[in-house]
Amino acid sequence: MNGFPYTHETPFHTLYTIGYRAPGAMDKINEYVSAGALLLDIRFLPASRFAPEWSRKQLLARFGRQNYEHLKDLGNVNYRDRTRPMQLVNSDHGLPWVYVHLQKRDVLLLCGCPEPATCHRSLVCQHIHALTPQVQIVHLVCKPRITPHWKEQREGKCL
Repeated sequence: MNGFPYTHETPFHTLYTIGYRAPGAMDKINEYVSAGALLLDIRFLPASRFAPEWSRKQLLARFGRQNYEHLKDLGNVNYRDRTRPMQLVNSDHGLPWVYVHLQKRDVLLLCGCPEPATCHRSLVCQHIHALTPQVQIVHLVCKPRITPHWKEQREGKCL
């Protein structure tokens, strides 16, 4: 990024990531947004054919403009074709926006993928870490809570 204004001494808040298709994701998002985090939706298209509560309109209604933003610049152009490499729309424009907000508050990156390792939000985090290694990055991975074998598995919870 040209003209990158931050140094290794610049203080930042924490960057969290989560995928909405992970069990218990909405509860975890509510917890972090209630604690002051900005929910930053980095999906190419902020919609879900199967879960309308994850549309931009519904997320705006739930969290408000102060706590929810969609940033297409950090979306994956190739999200529909997993055989193609992940490619961000415009990281040169999107990443500075993230840094501005990380100076003010925690940021929670949202995508649909349940696992960060196979999601473009990890690519976004790689870019951020390369430029500012002092930013703490936490992937909130949701896993089902396992109960004794004679009981059914219960609703998943995020770590």
